Amino acid sequence: MHIKHTILRHFGTVMILVCPWIANAATLTGSFTALPAGTNINLTDLGPVDWIHWGQFTEFAYDRKVVTVGAIGDFTILGNPIPADGPFQRSDLSGGYSWRDGLQNSFVTNTTTGTYLIGRNNGFSITVPASPVTNILRVYIASLAGGGNFTATLSDGSAGPYSSTTANVVEGCYTITNAAGSSGNTLTVTWVGSGNSSMIVLQSAALSHLTSNNPPTATLTSPTLNANLSASSTPTLQALASDSDGTVSLVEFFAETNKLGQSTSSPFVINWTNPPPGLHLLTVKATDNLGATYTSKAVEVFVYTNGGSLAGSSMVPPQSVTLSDEGTNDWAHWGLNSATSFDHKADVIPQIGNFTTIGTNTGLTYGDNFTAYNWANGTPTVAAPGTTTGVYIYGLTNGFDLILPASPQPQTVKVYVGLYGARANFRAYLSDASAPEFSDTTLNNFYSNSYRVYTLNYAAAANNQTLAIRHMALNSYDTTFGNVTLQAATLSDGLLPLSSIILITNSASTPTSFGFSFATDPGPTYQVQYADSLPATSWLLLTNSVGDGSICTIIDTNNTATNRFYRIYRP
Repeated sequence: MHIKHTILRHFGTVMILVCPWIANAATLTGSFTALPAGTNINLTDLGPVDWIHWGQFTEFAYDRKVVTVGAIGDFTILGNPIPADGPFQRSDLSGGYSWRDGLQNSFVTNTTTGTYLIGRNNGFSITVPASPVTNILRVYIASLAGGGNFTATLSDGSAGPYSSTTANVVEGCYTITNAAGSSGNTLTVTWVGSGNSSMIVLQSAALSHLTSNNPPTATLTSPTLNANLSASSTPTLQALASDSDGTVSLVEFFAETNKLGQSTSSPFVINWTNPPPGLHLLTVKATDNLGATYTSKAVEVFVYTNGGSLAGSSMVPPQSVTLSDEGTNDWAHWGLNSATSFDHKADVIPQIGNFTTIGTNTGLTYGDNFTAYNWANGTPTVAAPGTTTGVYIYGLTNGFDLILPASPQPQTVKVYVGLYGARANFRAYLSDASAPEFSDTTLNNFYSNSYRVYTLNYAAAANNQTLAIRHMALNSYDTTFGNVTLQAATLSDGLLPLSSIILITNSASTPTSFGFSFATDPGPTYQVQYADSLPATSWLLLTNSVGDGSICTIIDTNNTATNRFYRIYRP
């Protein structure tokens, strides 16, 4: 028992009040519970402070609760395993794990996966912060052969340690109740094989407070990642929210830091009125009945208007590309000699700028790309005969950002990218939000390299706009080496779709004006463009007209050019 002294001064008399102050006693106890076959563990409910699951896609992949700072660390491998000992992924365990607030995958139902090692004294170690607050750490393990040894220790030695041995062929949960003697300590648990043929599995861990209020949790369920929303619509925003030891009293919806609305009861739903055009990060913030809060993972969506166009496609790139032939307007290549090498078309005003990185990591260079790149009119390197170089950046949510100019003149950009041990989120959108964004998340590889060339055909509704292109890691299956790559890009004039070429009729002219008509369909916006010579170096926007199914008549009242050419484009 600690004694707390309080000194008070009253009417010139000093009174010393002695009162007991009982601190939480340090504790470290444990127990093991075998789990019946088919048990499904909900990590969101059991890990309101933090949770982590290993082995969902590969032996090194993990998912975890969306928290600002993760409390449960990734595993460290113990012993001296050789490659034949692992670690390996296991996907046929009898017990499954589910969650609804994951960092990499928001929702997972009953994954029967884990990571295992073989051999005596080979195993895993994880650490968790420890303080006088009493917490419960649940560690889900399996011994598929040979048995294993489980230990838990506090760094200050104020209680414990706890140790236990499991028999052969068992799946279960170690529950560790712990509180350290002071703040700033750690709880370390180890799980190692006890026999030469031991096969031990680490699956999940979940952390909760025993005597303190646990925070709630919340996840935005609608709209979903990369959703395109019309600015003229009123999208419905919906969230799931719960509290493991109380109730959710409030759920607030945000676009960036702008509060959109709130809901106080399930289902937690609001309508987003007048969504502003552009890219938005949507989150929800839940508050429980005791005032604890939790903010969800951000969901990126795009709000669009009309008047522009953006369409994309992708394919496996060829083994050889000549950038100076394909990029008639501009081209770029990255990583020739170093991570900062940026070669591009000479003797033109550059339109493809150098990349900027997304996330906290830096770009690195590599030299074994699938596609070999050639060029003959470059700067600072004049020519390159088939280089297989590029740049990469590792880590979840890290990637590359490119910015290109955009105008009503249709253009085509091809972007050569790739990845290793990751899933990518490739996105492109116009700065004036005049068309839905293009996105793709199908580029994916658990254990090796994959490559893709994206072709984007685009035109903005107005001049002086930009096209933003982002290539980043949506999932990382290798916590050390998972990455996304960027190699090259080419830019050329775009072609108007045949379905968008409109027949001009009823043309008439005066010395200072020219008029004509064309038939419209209800709904789309028609871009009326002009040039004073052919071939046109650029088409300029005369006006936009929204179709209503009738005949539209256009009068160019400022036509003083000797010749003028017109075209109509419907995105």
